[in-house]
Amino acid sequence: MRHTQILEASPQNPTGKTVDQDASNIEVDVVIGCLEARNRWTMAQKARSDALHSYVDMVIGAVESHAIESEPKAQFILQILQIILPKLDTFITEEAPEASELARATESLLIVLAQKSSTQTQSRVLKVITERLFQVFRICLEGIPLAGTSLELRTLLYSICSQYLARLMTLDQNEPDQYRKACSSSMDCVRSSSQRLIEIIADDAEDGTDICRLHALNLLSLLTALGRSQKSNHILDNLVKANVIEIMLEPIRNLTADFVSTSVKQRSQLLITTQARAALLLQISLSRSGAIALLDAGLIQALRDSNIFRADPDLGLGPELDTKPPSTLSTFAPASVASSSNTALFNYFSLLASILRLLLSTFISRGPENEIISNIVRNFLSEYRANMVGVFKKAAGVNGVLESKALRDAVGECVRCYTGLVVGCGFVEVEDDGVLADLGRPNGGFT
Repeated sequence: MRHTQILEASPQNPTGKTVDQDASNIEVDVVIGCLEARNRWTMAQKARSDALHSYVDMVIGAVESHAIESEPKAQFILQILQIILPKLDTFITEEAPEASELARATESLLIVLAQKSSTQTQSRVLKVITERLFQVFRICLEGIPLAGTSLELRTLLYSICSQYLARLMTLDQNEPDQYRKACSSSMDCVRSSSQRLIEIIADDAEDGTDICRLHALNLLSLLTALGRSQKSNHILDNLVKANVIEIMLEPIRNLTADFVSTSVKQRSQLLITTQARAALLLQISLSRSGAIALLDAGLIQALRDSNIFRADPDLGLGPELDTKPPSTLSTFAPASVASSSNTALFNYFSLLASILRLLLSTFISRGPENEIISNIVRNFLSEYRANMVGVFKKAAGVNGVLESKALRDAVGECVRCYTGLVVGCGFVEVEDDGVLADLGRPNGGFT
C-alpha cells in the first residue's frame, strides 16, 4: 500500500495527475485500519469459539465425572440449561456455528440427567425437570427447519428431541398427571411447528449419514408414538403426505438383495438401520389408521419382494465367512466357520423377527375380525409355510441346540409372532376344513 502511494506521488506517475499527499495518507490509514480491525475481529471470534468449546468440554466433564448426589446434580444441570437455552435459541435462529457446540452440551446434559436421576430425585423435582426439558424440546424442534445445511446440528437436535420424548414414556408409569400434561404440551408444539418439519426429518431418515439417519428414524418413531398417545393423526397424515411410508417400504423390498451384496463389515450397520426402519413402521402400524396406510402402501407385496421368507432358516442369508482363499485359512477354520454361521443366523432371525412383528401388529390393528385382512394373512402363511415350519423346528432344536442366548431370543420372537398370526387369522381351522373337504370328495381320502 505504501509502495503504491509513493508511485502515485512520483514524477513518473503514469496517470499524470497530482496526488494530494495528505488525503492519500488518510485513505491508506483507513484501509490499513479496516484490515487490522477485521483481523482482530477474526481472532476474537476464533478465541470466542475456542473458549466456548472449552466451556462445553468443562461442563460435560463436570457432570459426567464428578461424584455428585443425584438431586444436586439434577439441579446443577437445570441451572446450566437455564443459562444455555436462550443462547442456543438465538444461535439456531441465526444459524451461527456456535449452535452446534451448545447443542452438544445440551445433548450430554440430557444423557446424564436420564442416567443419574433416581426415582427419589424425580419425585421431588420432576415438575421442574419436565418444564425445563420441554423448553429444550420446543427450541430444538422449532430449530430443525432453521438448521439450514448443517447436518451436524440437525443430528444433535434429533438426538435431543428423541431423548426428551423417550423420557416422557417413563413418566407414564410414575407420574400419570405429569405425563398427560407433558404429552399434550409436546403435541401442541409439534402441531404449531413448521409444515416442513416432517419432510426434513424424513429426508435425513432416508439420505442422511449413518448416525443422522438413525437419529432421524428414532425421532420419527417417537413422534408417531406421541401422536398415537394423544389420539391424533397429525403425525401420520404428515408422514403419508410426505410419502414416508412408501419410502420406508422400498428398502424392505430389497432387503435380502442389499444384505447379501453388502460387505461383511458393513452388515451390522445395515442390520441396525433396517431395524430402525422397521421400528418406525411398527409404530405406524399400532393404530388402525396407520395399519390401513401401511396396507395401502403395499406392505404385503413389499414383504413378498424382500424374499426373506424364502430363505432357509437353517442357513439364514448365508454365512459371513472370511474372504481369504481356502488354502490360506488357519487350522481354526471350522470354529471360525461355526461362529460366522451363528452370526449369519442371528442377523437373519433378527431381521425376520422385526418383519414378523410388523406384520402381526398391522394385522391386529386392522382387526382380525376383518375377513379381507384375515384371508390375506392366511394366504401369506400358506405361501411361506416352509419358512414357518422351519422356524418352529429351529426353536424346538430339531436340527441342533441353539447355544447363543441372543439367537434363542430372536428365534423365540419369530415363534411368538408366527403363533399370533396363526391363531389370529384362524389358519389351522381353515386348513383343517380344507383337508376334510378334500377327504370328502369322491376321489379324495382313502378308499
